[in-house]
Amino acid sequence: MPPSSTRARTRSALLIAASTAGALMLVPSAFAVPPTPPPAPAATSLQPTSDDVARVAAKHRAPKAEVQRTAGQLAPIIKALTPKTPPTVRKGGTVTAKVAKAPVDECFGSVGGPRPAPGADGSCPSGFLPKRNQAYAHGGVRGGDHVFFGTSANLTCGGPGLLGPYSPGLKTKNLVCEGSQGPSAPLFGGNWGDWRAPHVYRVNADTEKTEDITPTPEQAPGMRSMMGVRGQAYHDDVVLLAGPRLTPAGGVSGLNVLAYEASTGRFIGEKLLPEYSNMRTGVVIRGELYVGARATGGTFGAGGVVLKWTGDKADPFRFEVVAGGLPHEPAYITGHDGRIVTANWSTFRPGQAVGGSPEMFISPALPARGGLTHTHATKWKPIFQLSQYEPDPVIAQAGMFGALTSWRGKLYFSTMYYPTYNTVNAWAYYGKPKTEIGRLNTYVNAERGLQLFEMTDPGKANQKVSLLYGDRTVPVYDTATKTWVHKKNKLNQTPRFGPSGFGNRWNNYSWQMTVFNDQLYLGTGDFSNFLPEHAELMKDPALFGVSDVTAELLKPVVNSVSAVYGGADTWRMTDPNRAATPFNLDGYGNRLAHGVRFWVPFEDKGKLFTGSATFANLANRSRESGGWDLTVLK
Repeated sequence: MPPSSTRARTRSALLIAASTAGALMLVPSAFAVPPTPPPAPAATSLQPTSDDVARVAAKHRAPKAEVQRTAGQLAPIIKALTPKTPPTVRKGGTVTAKVAKAPVDECFGSVGGPRPAPGADGSCPSGFLPKRNQAYAHGGVRGGDHVFFGTSANLTCGGPGLLGPYSPGLKTKNLVCEGSQGPSAPLFGGNWGDWRAPHVYRVNADTEKTEDITPTPEQAPGMRSMMGVRGQAYHDDVVLLAGPRLTPAGGVSGLNVLAYEASTGRFIGEKLLPEYSNMRTGVVIRGELYVGARATGGTFGAGGVVLKWTGDKADPFRFEVVAGGLPHEPAYITGHDGRIVTANWSTFRPGQAVGGSPEMFISPALPARGGLTHTHATKWKPIFQLSQYEPDPVIAQAGMFGALTSWRGKLYFSTMYYPTYNTVNAWAYYGKPKTEIGRLNTYVNAERGLQLFEMTDPGKANQKVSLLYGDRTVPVYDTATKTWVHKKNKLNQTPRFGPSGFGNRWNNYSWQMTVFNDQLYLGTGDFSNFLPEHAELMKDPALFGVSDVTAELLKPVVNSVSAVYGGADTWRMTDPNRAATPFNLDGYGNRLAHGVRFWVPFEDKGKLFTGSATFANLANRSRESGGWDLTVLK
């Protein structure tokens, strides 16, 4: 198996990740991820030429002078979006191989039309395209000698629920969203018309054999309304996989939890926990399992708790609240210096964030035995808010904290920004510009790439936060002049190593972190590959409402961004005093995979498993395909 040119050594690693879901296609274990071709060089200029203006004017039967004027107005926007040449990937002695791939599970002919099942080989009848609905490999966790993970289908098509009302229908060469004409619209509304029930898989870490262990509808009727398998935890031979329950109104209410016996893969049962609406990461600290959960309330839930698992195989659904009444969901948690630290998300409404800037909390000191109890539920304290870095209060409220971990005695934490949500949230608070150029200008100024921070002595008087990747100054909206102006970040720091997003403004997420053999790996949600589809969505009057002429003039920069940056990134730190280096920049061989959604390390076996996420469901090309991927690094 030849080593991938995008991999570096995995002898020591911490990782941040992105996401996928799907059904299953086994891939021969000898199939290595193909070497990454050199990235497309950044263009020197992507501004429209006089020939471009003439061509666009003729195509759309628009006055040439009007097209020229639009091109001039777009010039600063195109300049801001123009990609830079990516850094060189540092490969090492790591071999990377595909383990499994989401199978073709449907055949697509037309929006709202028939959806015949594919043949056993994934083939479809004449006039139909193979389709992979399961896009995210969510909820990956180690259970003994196996990886357990679940999936989520067509999550990109559910974007209207978060971004506010707009027409969800979309058809490109890579993606179709049927929206109100999708098969699930009668159940959950048009925003979730493309929903499909999730799957659950179990992977033998030694043989790399993957099996579908999805329970039957009779065993787990709650999966018929489960958004996807987003959360995961393991302790005492029990694997817990969980996901929000969709409501007929298109929101979420209730958390559906599945339980498995890790050693055998036996399905134990399921239970709906109505008081919660989401769960993500579970961690075992000093022999006790803790998980963060979002409380039920509003469209998508509000506030959060930290739970300690008190169950067993006979009753795996028992929990005790050990942190209650948190203002935001503790989406990520980790142990550090005998305490638990949370990294919280924002509270979302469609098109608008509420409830103030998200924060990080730290627990009281963990008891030597028995862990935290309900008596500690009100004794957690905040240690950092996103507004302590981000100077724009509206953006600080819409951003989220991402993955975090303890590494070499320090706490590393990061941020996430849902693509375009900063923009629509800014419109909600600052007003939506009346012109398409004004709306695009908000997009250029309000969107953010991820930041990475280092914290020492969290929760103590001498606590120190250092900016590793971020920006010295960022655009802030001036409500008096109604313009965007640059202001220093509120830490008043110059980043130690580099700019936000590792220099790629579409690296919006740090999805997961993990330590593997004492090195730090960071896997991103890189949404550059979705930009051509996003440009089509920009035409929607409820979003940017750009004209066909403007969309055509933006095509060169949009396509260049996708070609240069496309594919999820993994970055690696080998030393806290050295900058991260790129480990992979092409979604592990699938440039349409926008993120690394989980990492499951097996240090005793010298293997690291990763699951990916993609927006695509129609693409079926060698280096660009829809559906989740499962990859192993050796």
